[in-house]
Amino acid sequence: MADHLSPDLPRESGTTNRIWLWVWLGALVLGVSVALWFYRDELWRILDVIRHASPTGTLLAVACETGFLLTYWDLVGRLYRAAGTPVPRGALFRLLLVSGVVDRLLPTAGTSTIAVLAVAGARWGVTWASTLWMMGLFTSLGLVATLLIVALSVVLLSTFDIPLPPSIHQALLVGRWAAIGGVVLGAGFLWTPVRRRAVRRIVHWIGGLIHWWKAHEPAWWKRWRARRGHRMSTGAPNPGATGLLGEISPARATSAPPSSEAPRRRRRIWDPEERFRAFEATWERIRREPGLWGAALAENLLLYVLRIGTLAAFISALHISLPWHHLIAGYGLVVLLVNLSALPFSLGIFEVSMAALYHWLGVPWPQSWALTLAYRGITFWLPIPLGLLAMVRWPGQPPSPGPRPCRNAGETSEQ
Repeated sequence: MADHLSPDLPRESGTTNRIWLWVWLGALVLGVSVALWFYRDELWRILDVIRHASPTGTLLAVACETGFLLTYWDLVGRLYRAAGTPVPRGALFRLLLVSGVVDRLLPTAGTSTIAVLAVAGARWGVTWASTLWMMGLFTSLGLVATLLIVALSVVLLSTFDIPLPPSIHQALLVGRWAAIGGVVLGAGFLWTPVRRRAVRRIVHWIGGLIHWWKAHEPAWWKRWRARRGHRMSTGAPNPGATGLLGEISPARATSAPPSSEAPRRRRRIWDPEERFRAFEATWERIRREPGLWGAALAENLLLYVLRIGTLAAFISALHISLPWHHLIAGYGLVVLLVNLSALPFSLGIFEVSMAALYHWLGVPWPQSWALTLAYRGITFWLPIPLGLLAMVRWPGQPPSPGPRPCRNAGETSEQ
């Protein structure tokens, strides 16, 4: 089928996507450059504050962030093991770094993390069911930890009578009702009839979306799929995957040498009932895991404690005078505002909220922005080059093992 389409195929697949990617990156760089030019005097003052930072406090912040990454790594691995798809620890660390790059550069609010973990982790038996349940549990327990941090902030605000603008008090009121609604929805979802009905509707909705896509596939997607099918049938390597995820790319893992006896991959079809059974089997396995909920919630709380430790270390390093209750209350308010925003992980919302809140709490603007840039630099921007390095195959690194059999009942290992 790919042979008679070859005259109409472009010389390089994905050219349009690469053009749009460069356009988006160029617009981002241009916008940031224009903003920095107009605020260059304030930027120099902020950089001067960072330049005089204490090395001891900076090293303490790096230690706290290292502990955060290790705790996050252990938590995700724990949830994957509970879901029945244990991923090698080294491979999981690389997958988390790669998914973090995509999730930071695109305002996808975590959906790109799910896609990267499920697709790139397929060679180790990672399935969509295990990834979705893992992210669902991670998000749910993280929401509980967030509510505890926000509740602590509210207690500190009322106890120490911390002055804040009226808009923050309105956000606290909205957050209070959102927390009550989240608890009610979470409790209802844990009830078996509600959960089964919700999961069944979700998988049927996804199946309908896939069938709609199959009926309205654009021409460029059909050409790319035909080209990829031709490469896989002849055993040719996939240049689009080479160098993106290194040896963890599923396309490279499934490519076989040209042979008449090489088995053909069965076409993946989204069967809603089959997926529903896989989701239920994964949930039953997670539910029976002893000690999972307490350990996962404790690690989620530890993530917040380590982030507050990173913030406190930078406050000490930048010679900022701020009471401890102002520090914790400000961080809880930032978390609340970011979670109430439409795109929790989009660029700019966290930075502006954090700088403004700590300025309202008594920190001068240059020091407030210096604190924000230092904190976001180590927690948000530093993992990007680490993830880009993780996409490259390390020199002399042995090849990874082949795909493992899927351990989830009712779901094939072809994902």
